Amino acid sequence: MLLNALDSLAAREANIEAQVLSIPGGREIVERKSGELGIYTEYSEIHQEYARLAQVGESEALKRALFLQWFEYAEPRFLTGIYQLDEKARDDVFQIIEQKCKSADLDTEMKWMIPYYYHIGPYFDEKKYPKLTLFSKANPPSKETPAPPKDAHLSNRGLMGRYWQSIKETLIRHKDKWEIDY
Repeated sequence: MLLNALDSLAAREANIEAQVLSIPGGREIVERKSGELGIYTEYSEIHQEYARLAQVGESEALKRALFLQWFEYAEPRFLTGIYQLDEKARDDVFQIIEQKCKSADLDTEMKWMIPYYYHIGPYFDEKKYPKLTLFSKANPPSKETPAPPKDAHLSNRGLMGRYWQSIKETLIRHKDKWEIDY
């Protein structure tokens, strides 16, 4: 059941990505049309579902929800279709991550994702999430800890998987050197 839910959410994300990429025109037109087509609402619903699954302990859903929160901050909405994610769902995800940082309960992927996201830009209230802030600052991406690991499984993981696959391909083109410009 859970795998089906994650697969379904990944398929919805792929559908949204295709819709956004198919809208002709410049930034303003794409943003307006995305709103008219309900793309922003759809992504918010997907994010809320990931957050709900994360609250019941689904780590993959937690990773995807956190990614969407960061990506909303990091990339413009006319490229992603992500805009105005639900604040409660966003806070729920950050609270789970904060607790995981506090209890040192982060898996290998989260240990390289979180500092990478933070290095791009602080996308959360640092005062509200001190353990997340501390972990992010104490573990910056480096040549010794490239992201993602060579053995990372990235297929069928929604926009997060496609993003990390593109980073992985960039690292391969640069002969595994951590040379990504931020």
